[in-house]
Amino acid sequence: MCRMRTVSGADKIVVLSGGTVAEEGAPKDLLAREDSAFRRMAQLQTASADWSI
Repeated sequence: MCRMRTVSGADKIVVLSGGTVAEEGAPKDLLAREDSAFRRMAQLQTASADWSI
């Protein structure tokens, strides 16, 4: 697993789903799209940062 913060530094992101390209583009553009899978993954990782056992 990689951190979204690291991946966000890339020029281009390619998100795969079921072995096919689900979306691609600049991180800032994908994060701006409300229906973006990349945005959802980033939100989940941010939310999980506060979890504890």
